[in-house]
Amino acid sequence: MVGQNEVLNSNTLGSTVVNSSLRTLGTLSKLNVEGPLNIDDFVIYDANMQRLGIGTDEPNGTLSIENFDNEFIIDSNNENEFVVGAYTNTSVNIITDNTERVTVTQAGTLIVRNKALFKGKIGVGVTNFSEDADITTAGPVRFQNKKFEVDNNIPGSGQYHKGDIVWNSDPSPSGYVGWVCIKTGTPGEWKPFGPISA
Repeated sequence: MVGQNEVLNSNTLGSTVVNSSLRTLGTLSKLNVEGPLNIDDFVIYDANMQRLGIGTDEPNGTLSIENFDNEFIIDSNNENEFVVGAYTNTSVNIITDNTERVTVTQAGTLIVRNKALFKGKIGVGVTNFSEDADITTAGPVRFQNKKFEVDNNIPGSGQYHKGDIVWNSDPSPSGYVGWVCIKTGTPGEWKPFGPISA
């Protein structure tokens, strides 16, 4: 007892004891912390900014994990959307079975290893795309090293290769479906194909 207050019994500190220099504790079953928290200078909670840093005392996100000068964050942006990824100039890898499956490089290139399955429509270079096509692109496409684009005439400039095709954007009776490059060049040599009946 100190005065009329119990400060210690066989298994309890009195409720008036609020300060201590304890160095070692047994197993804690409940712990409430108000204000900043520092665990071994490795896990640090900044109460003023409401940010938790693991491996850093200056977290750049609500949750930051830093290792070898690379920082991974979970935060929100100005539009109140979640942001997940590298705060520093490094790539982010998604792994399963300790194997890299998806990588976003520091330059923003998305690399998908093995297989990619899209259960929906795909738009490339567009903001809105039609529901009546699985892939909508704003520009030319290339597959099996052949380029396909749409215009109302043969190209007047640019590098083209034999087998490239320009589809006619304004087909009409007695016209052609498009033009095919028959000789590589700038812009190459072109011939019409697919006569349209009058």
